[in-house]
Amino acid sequence: AALSRHTSIHPQRFMEVAMSESRTNTEEAARSKSDPWAIFDGSRVAAYADRPKTAGPFPLDSTNDDERPTDEEGLAGSSVSRGEVFEPRIVAGELLTAEDAEQARGATASRRSWKSMLAFLGVGRGPSKAELEAQRIEQEGWETTIRQQTWTRAVNIAVISAKGGDGSTPAALLAGGILADVRGGGVGIVEGTIPPGGLALRAEGTPRRGMSELVNATDMIHSAGNLAGYTAPQTSHAAVIGTVNYRPQLTPQNVQQVRQVLDTYYQVTVTDADHNLSAPTSLTAQRSADAAIIPCTLTALSLAKAVETVRHLERSAPHLFDRALEGLPVVLVIGHTGAPEEADLVETAHTVLDRELNGRVQVIDCPYDPIFTSRKEIALADALPGTRAAWTHAVAAIVKNINDFHAVTFEPKEN
Repeated sequence: AALSRHTSIHPQRFMEVAMSESRTNTEEAARSKSDPWAIFDGSRVAAYADRPKTAGPFPLDSTNDDERPTDEEGLAGSSVSRGEVFEPRIVAGELLTAEDAEQARGATASRRSWKSMLAFLGVGRGPSKAELEAQRIEQEGWETTIRQQTWTRAVNIAVISAKGGDGSTPAALLAGGILADVRGGGVGIVEGTIPPGGLALRAEGTPRRGMSELVNATDMIHSAGNLAGYTAPQTSHAAVIGTVNYRPQLTPQNVQQVRQVLDTYYQVTVTDADHNLSAPTSLTAQRSADAAIIPCTLTALSLAKAVETVRHLERSAPHLFDRALEGLPVVLVIGHTGAPEEADLVETAHTVLDRELNGRVQVIDCPYDPIFTSRKEIALADALPGTRAAWTHAVAAIVKNINDFHAVTFEPKEN
């Protein structure tokens, strides 16, 4: 009767029938302890069909293991013909033939393929508890690195890219926000684009004054309270100085004047630099930077521009590359646009970048986050956990390698 119930059942119905019947006999099986797998699943049944001697403790109606059919005798390749007769196996009080096991294996494979597809779409089972704990410990280590770094002077981080539209402004807000959140404030995020940029638009708040007013009032700033009137306070405890009202193009002198004021009242400043790398204003920001973050996206043009940016910095800011043996304060962060991507594209990008940059610049991958493509205000709390983790890693990688022994300079160094 059990054989007639199971041998013709549909694979998808097999698991439901088997689970229902095995639950009926659970108490009896538990009392007799004859079957450790009182309630079984398709994966174990399938494993038994493929490896009858090693799959698990399936009780037999025969007490001699050597009498069981081997792979070569009847179960090779886990392919079962309907006309063949196999010795029944008893699982949870029911008879189970090799054909039943083959049907269960097919149902299990189907479920696994669905799980794989859902995982690819970002749906389904997430990381295990052990993986989450390891990630938490790793992120705590990065935050400790950020929090405990000290320098003998104020330092500056330039967020710079030769290509516009790669998320430099969101990157500056994220990097500065993480620094301020972890260190408890003392961080200024400043606009360094030649024409008015979008830093104030993407930051939180609607300040009345910003970069244009500060440029004209640098000689009147004598306290942190004076300076606060030109900023937009963020929930991360960072202070943003962007363009609120009309301003003319920034000059190298403007960059120098503003930086000298900010360095007096902030421990760390983050500059949203201009994309025109060869412009005098952008060069002034590059020469005075103590570290650089280069954002890009997973496209051929963006990756090529990222390599171009690194090679440009090697000429314009050589002090960033003079401690190769100790680690460079330069990091490249790859973002994702949300468009379809090949599965191995990230690995390929890392390989190409390592080859083009001789492995000198650390490359960090950041998962897709809508805050990079939206036009809304960016608050650090809105970043997805993966984004927060990737940018915390990037910030920790550069701050620990900042060299504060060289003096800040806004002019090209003489050979």
